[in-house]
Amino acid sequence: MNKIKYITNISSTFFGSKKYFVISGIIIFIILLLYACHKDNITSENLFTGKSYFPLKINSEIIYQITEINIDKASAVYDTVSYIIKERIDSLFTDATNNSAYRIERYILQDTLNRWVIKDVWEAQVNDLNAQKVEENIRYVKLVFPVEIGTIWNGNAYNNLGNQNYQIVEANIPENINGLTFDSVVTVEQENEISLISKKYAVEKFALGIGLVYKEVTNLYSQSMIGSNIPIEERIDEGTIYKQEIIAYLR
Repeated sequence: MNKIKYITNISSTFFGSKKYFVISGIIIFIILLLYACHKDNITSENLFTGKSYFPLKINSEIIYQITEINIDKASAVYDTVSYIIKERIDSLFTDATNNSAYRIERYILQDTLNRWVIKDVWEAQVNDLNAQKVEENIRYVKLVFPVEIGTIWNGNAYNNLGNQNYQIVEANIPENINGLTFDSVVTVEQENEISLISKKYAVEKFALGIGLVYKEVTNLYSQSMIGSNIPIEERIDEGTIYKQEIIAYLR
């Protein structure tokens, strides 16, 4: 059953049928027992592998607040742009490698018209080994299974961007993002390089049963070595900061 969450839950009516059936207590007990066992098996499997951190369900949606900051001190550029993106899983199809994949339609909210306008189309798939997402025609390995702290893999294994080690640094941690509380979140650090003159940092967070809930990509540069004991964030010459945070979802 679909549900949408914007800080508060919207409940639905579960029972509408007026038909009643008389079934013996023994049969009911057996059915409930079998269902419970089956449900437990599915839940245990999902929790063990971690596939539920990257769920793919047709018609599900996630809405994100995007913030992009562009800094160029020499040109006196300090720009901040904010907008809202919706990702909707549209359909299942067979991709060029003959694997099942999900079409993801990405929409941008136009402030002037207050309507969703399609921006681009991505895709995603999950197998027994990993979760992949194609963004702007570039395929990334977002997660590997089972989800375990310390696991390292090449996020660029299926593209030509060169080796990039991703690492799970946190798993099964509760977190609150924009007033939305998630009981279990896994954090994937995609890049973390800091020196006196630069900072490169990229991270994604996935919530159990929801998917991507937070993304950050930071690239900062400083030409000055003076005051090197000062954090680079306070002496930026040029750089970009991208943040993507969940604000609503429909499951």
